[in-house]
Amino acid sequence: MRKNLPYIMILVISVIVFIVVTVMKPEPVDWSASFSRGDRIPYGSYILYRLLPDCFPGADISVTHDSIYETLRGRRIKGGNYIIIDTTISLDKYDTRELMRFVSQGNSVFIAASFYLDEFAKLMEIKTAPEDIVADRMGVDFTNPRLKARKQYQCRKGVGNFRFISFKKQGAAVLGVNDRKGANYIRIRHGRGAFYLSTLPFAFTNFNMLMDNNAEYVFKALSYLPVRRIFWDEHYKSSIVAPATPLRYVLSREPLTWAYYTGMAGLLLFILFKARRRQRVIPVITPQANATLDFVETVGRLYHQQGDHKNIADKKVLYFFDYLHSRFQVDAFHRDGTFHDRVAERTGAPDGLVRRLFEQVDSIMMMKSIPDKELSRLNSLIEEFISYAKRTEL
Repeated sequence: MRKNLPYIMILVISVIVFIVVTVMKPEPVDWSASFSRGDRIPYGSYILYRLLPDCFPGADISVTHDSIYETLRGRRIKGGNYIIIDTTISLDKYDTRELMRFVSQGNSVFIAASFYLDEFAKLMEIKTAPEDIVADRMGVDFTNPRLKARKQYQCRKGVGNFRFISFKKQGAAVLGVNDRKGANYIRIRHGRGAFYLSTLPFAFTNFNMLMDNNAEYVFKALSYLPVRRIFWDEHYKSSIVAPATPLRYVLSREPLTWAYYTGMAGLLLFILFKARRRQRVIPVITPQANATLDFVETVGRLYHQQGDHKNIADKKVLYFFDYLHSRFQVDAFHRDGTFHDRVAERTGAPDGLVRRLFEQVDSIMMMKSIPDKELSRLNSLIEEFISYAKRTEL
C-alpha cells in the first residue's frame, strides 16, 4: 500500500487540477440568434428590452408568450404597439387576421425580420433578398433628413444586409435604406394604424447596440411608434424549440415549469424516504382436497371388502363415462359406428386400447356378478386409457 501511495497522490492531484481547470475555463461565446429579452448573449435582446422604458416613457410593457391570435382574439385594444423581432416571421391566416384588425383599430406593429413568409407576406406583398455584396459590416440610415446621421450607422458581424425587393405600395413609405440605397425599413398604413417593417433584426441585438452609436439608430427606428402600451413578443422566436412532450404547455410557462419540477422533486423525496416497499407475508394456501375422489375410493374399499365386485365395476364404469363426458364431450351411453374412432382421436389413446376397453365395459355391464380378475382387468384398462388421455390434456 505504501509503495502505491505516491501514484495515488499523483492521480488525486491530477483529477483535482483537471476539475479546477474545467471549472475556471471560460465558456465559449454563444453566437446563436435568440432575440429573447432574457438573453445577454450577443444576439439576444436583453439591452433593448431593458431600454424600452426610456424609448416609451410611462408606457405599460407586457410580455406575451402566446401567438398573436391567442393574444388579441376578442380584445379591442386602443393605443398599443406590438413588437416582434426574429430572423423569420411566418404568420398563418388567423394570426394575420388578428394583426390586421389590431392595426386597423389605430394601433402599431413593429416587425424586424430578414424573411417574411406565408399569409402575412402574401397579404402585404412582401419579398426580401440579401444584397449582392456580402460584407462583415454595412451602413444603414434613415430617409428623413431630421433623423439622418452625420455618418451612416455601421452594423457588423454577419447581420445580413437584407432589403425589400417588393412590398404593398398603397399607404407605404420608405423610412430607412442601406449604403446601396436598398430599402430596409418601411411603413405601410392600414386603417387607422400602421405596420413598421425592418429587414435588420440583428441591428436590435445586444452586440450591435453596443457598437459605436448604433443604439441611437434603434431609438430612432422605434421613435416612429407612438408612446403607448407595448406588447413584447416572446412567442415568435425561431431559437425556442417547442418541447416534444405532452407537457409542452406546462414547460412553456415559467411558473408552471417551476411548479412541475418542484412537484416531481417532492414526489421523488417521498418515494426515497416514506414509501419503502413493505411486502406482506403471502400465506401458503394448500389446494383443496378432491372430496369426490376420496368418496369414490372410500366407497370402492367398502364394496371390495364386501366382495361385491359387480357393484364396484358399475361405479367404476359410471365414473369413467362421466370423465369422458366432462373432459372430452363424449357421450358413452349413446354410441354409433364412429364412436371408437372419435374417442381415440380426442383422447389420443390407441384405437385397439379403446376397443378392448369398451368391449370389457360392455361385457361387465351384461354380467350379474364378476370375478376379481375381471374387475382388475377393467381397472387396468381404464388406468392405461387415462394415462394416454392426460397427455392430450397437457
